[in-house]
Amino acid sequence: MTSDDWVAGIADEVRRLALAGVSDGVLQAFIDARRRGDTELAASLLSLAAHRPPPTAPAMTALERLRVAALRPVVNSLDAHALYAYVSILWPLTDHASRNAVDPRSWESAAFIETLAQRLMHAALEKLQPRVVGPDGQLRRH
Repeated sequence: MTSDDWVAGIADEVRRLALAGVSDGVLQAFIDARRRGDTELAASLLSLAAHRPPPTAPAMTALERLRVAALRPVVNSLDAHALYAYVSILWPLTDHASRNAVDPRSWESAAFIETLAQRLMHAALEKLQPRVVGPDGQLRRH
């Protein structure tokens, strides 16, 4: 068996362990066990990963959700320079809005964040005119 065959033979299992969020130490222990032929330990480590809950991404703050909602509609429509200018305008607006907005419970509402993001997006895009927004109010494609 060549080295490439050995690597290909464990690639899916290593990928499964990594996706399960196991530590580097567990990954190394699995690789070492397979290299030594210790199938019992390797199977035990795979079983450990199978019973582990999938890793979750950290929850986004209200400010992060607002920024994502304001970026999502335009990020693929702007060239690099326009996107940089847009973000440079948008970030202070979102900072101000998150500090001075309304009742803190409003941030729990996805509809509130989406509506505020749309307004901030349009305000930032207006500052970029006429380079980015055409006379019809639509984004110009790069």
